[in-house]
Amino acid sequence: MKNKVKLTKKLNINKNDKGFYIVLSSSILDLDLNPGEKLTLGAIVGLSKNTGKSTATTRTLADMIGVSIRTMQNYIAKLIEKEYMLYSWVGHNRHFIPLESFKKNKDAKAIITSDILKNKILTPTYKLAQGLIIARGINNDLGGYRWDSMEDMAQYMGVSLSTVYRYINQLLKAQTIIRDTKDRLLFISNDFYSKEQRKQLKASITKVKQSSHIFIEPHVDDALDEIYQSM
Repeated sequence: MKNKVKLTKKLNINKNDKGFYIVLSSSILDLDLNPGEKLTLGAIVGLSKNTGKSTATTRTLADMIGVSIRTMQNYIAKLIEKEYMLYSWVGHNRHFIPLESFKKNKDAKAIITSDILKNKILTPTYKLAQGLIIARGINNDLGGYRWDSMEDMAQYMGVSLSTVYRYINQLLKAQTIIRDTKDRLLFISNDFYSKEQRKQLKASITKVKQSSHIFIEPHVDDALDEIYQSM
């Protein structure tokens, strides 16, 4: 199978739902921000999708990303300082309003699922690296993505070759990805989102195989059948 399988199931952003995920577009990934700040901005953009603003508290955002409240306060302060979002006070709570351009950008360069966000072994840097792998999708029957080379992966992630090896080693250690034993360029992401895509892929392959084995019994002309029976 050469073509990449398109991710089709749409999941809601709900921090209590295992289907929750943060989507980062190229416009966010290209910003001069550290990984934690990018994850925070992505979460706020997602949460503001329906109303144009996020009412999530600092504690809620910290729980989503898997960092301390103090760290989240620093992330938010940086995003406001760089004017990537505005805020307004409603009572004792701040409502965050990301730039409209972030909400209009629909591409998914990285997808970080709730189980990856909650992983206590991974720092935001590695969570973001995992998200880049998840968003690459599936391009083979084993349910993973086969890269052309490690240089190809490094280029996609926008890092050096040595850095991408460091990412892979950490993700393998955390068991959030699996590396095929026979094909060292094939990686299978071990997250909720990718597992769902593999289920869909398996169901599609099974359906195709079943349809290819349908046997239509040939119709025998009544006259020929009568001759045959009389012999």
